[in-house]
Amino acid sequence: MDRFASLTAFVQVVESGGFSAAARRLNLSKATVSDQIQALENALGVRLLNRTTRRISLTEAGRGYYDRSVQILQDMQEADEAAGAQQGTPRGQLRIYCHENIARIVAPVVTDFLARHPEAAVDLRTGFTMIDLVQEGFDLAVSPLPAQDATLVRRRLAT
Repeated sequence: MDRFASLTAFVQVVESGGFSAAARRLNLSKATVSDQIQALENALGVRLLNRTTRRISLTEAGRGYYDRSVQILQDMQEADEAAGAQQGTPRGQLRIYCHENIARIVAPVVTDFLARHPEAAVDLRTGFTMIDLVQEGFDLAVSPLPAQDATLVRRRLAT
C-alpha cells in the first residue's frame, strides 16, 4: 500500500464529499480510490468513513485521522517547495580545490559566480598536488592532474 496515495485519496474523499468526485480530482477510477481507502482502513484496523449509497461521513476515528492527514500533506507540500526553492537558487558554501597553475583561470569564474549568486559562498583553496577531496571535504576540484580516486566523477572542461 502506498501510504501517501492512500492519505491523499482519503483527504480528497472527505473534501469532495464522495468517491466519484475524489476520483475525478485525482484522475483515478472510483474503484482505485475505494481500494486505497479500504487498504488504509485495513492497515489501521479502524473504519474511517461511514458509507451509504448517497453520502459519506467521517467516523470519530476518521475525524482525528483526517485532521492529522491534512497536516501531514501540508507539511509534505511545504517540504517539497522548500527543497525546490533551494535547488533553484545556489546558496551555502561551495568548497573548491584548484591546482595552483590554473588558479588565475578559475578565480574570475568564481568571482562571476559569486556576483550572480549572492547567497552562495566559495572556499577556494589552491595547491600543487592532488589531495583526497572526500577526506578534506571538498565539493569539486579543478586540476590538470588525474584523479587519485577512481570513484570520483571527472569532466573535461578544456584542453
